[in-house]
Amino acid sequence: MTAPWLLAAKITAPARAPGFFRRAAITERIEPFENPLLVVRAPAGFGKTALLADLYHGARESGVLAAWITVDEDDTPPVFTEYLLYAFERAGLDLAVLHDLRNAGPATPQLQQRLGTLMRAIEGHAAPCLLVLDEAERLADPVTVATVESVLRHPSDNLRIAVGFREDPGFDVSQVVLSGRGIGVTEAELRFSTGEIAGFFGNALSQRELAAVAERTEGWPAALQIYRNQRKTGSGAGAAPAPDGHLAVADYCRTRLFRGVPERDREFMLDLSLFEWIDPELVDEVMEATDAGRRLDTLPALSGFVATHDGGDVRRLHPLIREYCAAERFATDPGRFRELHRRIALATEARGRLGRAMRHARASGDTRLAGEVLERAGGLRLWRRGGTTQLEAADRLLTADALAAYPRLALARCLLRIRSGKFEEARLLYEGVRHGTRDFARDREGGDDHALGADAFIVQALFAGYGCQPLGSEAVQSLFGKGHELARDPTLPPEIRGAVHELLATAYFQMARFDTSETLGARATEFFARCGSPRGAMTMDFMFGMLAMAQGRAREAAERYASGRRKAQEVFPRDPGPALIGDVLAAELALEQNGAAGIEETVRSFPARLRGTAASLDVYAAAFSVATEMTFVRRGADAALAFLDESRARAEAMGLPSVMRYLAAGRINVLVRDRQDQRAANAWDAAGLPTEVRDVLDLDGQSWREMEAIAEARVRLLTARGAFDGARELADGLCRVAEQRGLMRTLLRGLALATVVEHRARARNAAEARLVRYLRIAREVDYLRPLFRDRAISVTVLRRLSEIHPDLDTRESAEATALRLGGTTPAVRIESASPVAPSLSARERAVLAGVARGERDKEIGTALGLTRDGVRYHLTHVYRKLAAANRVAAVRRARDLGILE
Repeated sequence: MTAPWLLAAKITAPARAPGFFRRAAITERIEPFENPLLVVRAPAGFGKTALLADLYHGARESGVLAAWITVDEDDTPPVFTEYLLYAFERAGLDLAVLHDLRNAGPATPQLQQRLGTLMRAIEGHAAPCLLVLDEAERLADPVTVATVESVLRHPSDNLRIAVGFREDPGFDVSQVVLSGRGIGVTEAELRFSTGEIAGFFGNALSQRELAAVAERTEGWPAALQIYRNQRKTGSGAGAAPAPDGHLAVADYCRTRLFRGVPERDREFMLDLSLFEWIDPELVDEVMEATDAGRRLDTLPALSGFVATHDGGDVRRLHPLIREYCAAERFATDPGRFRELHRRIALATEARGRLGRAMRHARASGDTRLAGEVLERAGGLRLWRRGGTTQLEAADRLLTADALAAYPRLALARCLLRIRSGKFEEARLLYEGVRHGTRDFARDREGGDDHALGADAFIVQALFAGYGCQPLGSEAVQSLFGKGHELARDPTLPPEIRGAVHELLATAYFQMARFDTSETLGARATEFFARCGSPRGAMTMDFMFGMLAMAQGRAREAAERYASGRRKAQEVFPRDPGPALIGDVLAAELALEQNGAAGIEETVRSFPARLRGTAASLDVYAAAFSVATEMTFVRRGADAALAFLDESRARAEAMGLPSVMRYLAAGRINVLVRDRQDQRAANAWDAAGLPTEVRDVLDLDGQSWREMEAIAEARVRLLTARGAFDGARELADGLCRVAEQRGLMRTLLRGLALATVVEHRARARNAAEARLVRYLRIAREVDYLRPLFRDRAISVTVLRRLSEIHPDLDTRESAEATALRLGGTTPAVRIESASPVAPSLSARERAVLAGVARGERDKEIGTALGLTRDGVRYHLTHVYRKLAAANRVAAVRRARDLGILE
């Protein structure tokens, strides 16, 4: 789906102008698809755009996939990247690969990540591709310049890039040209030779005229076009351009462009120059006329200087003419200049073209008009409709005066700063607005107090949701009353009521008040459906998935994550952020279910890649948890500690107390697991984490993820230091709180920790009792990771249970779980005297394969169409043939003999 604010004309090449003169000397040199880069550099009026357009159309006619972008000053990195993807998508490139970002490097920023993925899509196309960037000198943002330069320096093998510019655009392409990997076309080559001038005029000039034109124009294409137009109308027949050698643009326009043009048409041309993109219907509306299209088509002076874009409906004046005429309009009638810009701003606003409307508003000299336009468009509410890219582009056009005059726009900028991780800037903005609006109760004169309050709530809730303020702080707690009031307000638009319900649902989820969270989430979903918000529907899929994950409904969680990710791919194919959130949550679920198997190493890059996305504290916590665990497992404690120290320093610099607490607990966990007990104790004191059981388990002042992480760290630390009574009390308390709140994931972690405490305290029966309870819950909640973290102890206790527990189901569960942990349970290993593998029937092999997967007899029977007794009958034969004492020994023996992989 294309973002509605994208302008199709920007990625549409101009059509070949009537009477276009093809110059064989240049086209034959640049057309072969051999060099990766073509650079066309020359001042205005030398035909750069015409040459690039001819190259583009020729490539498409030859079957080459070609994309075009007309660059402008507002192309920030996100906007330029959006247009780059849009251009290739419109050109026909299959961008499905953009949905899969798993192969990105560990610290790749999102924009570079998206560009890298685009390059892979181009490589996957295999056939030649062409990218044309016109008017590249208009790039103003240094980061965008660097982005373009990276694309130019490292294109795909099958990608050719053509760039046109007047002046140095900020990136250096000379080395590419000098190395022979690129072609440079300069001003000298673009000048017409005498023979080309003759052909341009259809060989109709006399020798005297030809010599005079060649001498006076010096082969400048724009001057030749003006002179040819005059010959066609008779206004300049027989006359060469004015003397003085190579004249400036303004001189040519002054002496030639308007020669013989009636005053009425001259005024029309000056007015027309104020339009960025010329839509005849828009021109008629602004000028209060009905004939703009006809006059454009019939005005001889503009022949060759109006390029047609976007299927022939939208056009654009040659920059040379536009700049001169706009300056002339301002010089002759500054009042009309400003009034026309104001009218264009209002007319383009009505057509939903926010960026153009704001640019014209600024050109009108009315600094507040741009603010009015953005506020009417919704301000920060644009974020809920289509992400932050459009809002960021609009925000760049706001002046300090506009921000001071429009508090809601200052809140919009505050939201953007939060989203980009600039929390200190966001706080300063927020406090400034709060002070100037009497705690968000009084909007600007003529403003909307109610809308200001709603916008302020969204920003406040984002501060809390990102971990900028502790959940139990007075500021956050006061939000609940305001939020519920807004949620009931029928005057708010559905998208805002949906956002309010979503933010409240997230807050209650973090407090483990799941029933309330689910009710609010259902209402948010209704409002998002009512206003047709795909972003809202996707967000709720992720939230309901997290809720199901916390409550132990793994299958539902997986389905919700998959649904949210599908929506992200369908609705935001060029934005990796939403799909990345789904990847993070799915990886966390996979880790809970089956340990580290199948989890890619790229999960360690999750926290870095999440910056700038709409990720809440919960998503960041999931990312840090998975990244820390995988780093610890695959690279060791030192690497995990370095990762956590770096992450915590960044969180501290950004002012994120909740994130800091979560990371501090994670660091202590790693230290204890690495047997660095004293360092862990010192770290606990340094972080100021609670020591009293009631404070550790508090769910009013901290999120359940913070509580879970801190409680686990505290139990481990107390156990490591031999304080078994304190560890036991906290572990059992954790289990009680988790059970009361329906936190099945946390309950399993608590039972696994309690097993470790009792085992270390040599309370064998108590350890077995905790693990038996774990196994019974795990039949419905398939989370195994808590046992992996202390695998040696888990396998030891499982071994005893598989041998001595009186309940058959418990013994089988213990055996299956030990298998999944990679442990062995039998006390006696019986080896076969013969190296020859015994013969197992197909049914016996199928039953044994189910056992190896850790399935219970009932599950194996259901899959194979057998009763539970039937499964055990086949297992009896398997044990006999393999000389195995039990299930685990049978699987191990079968693998040794090559019967099972």
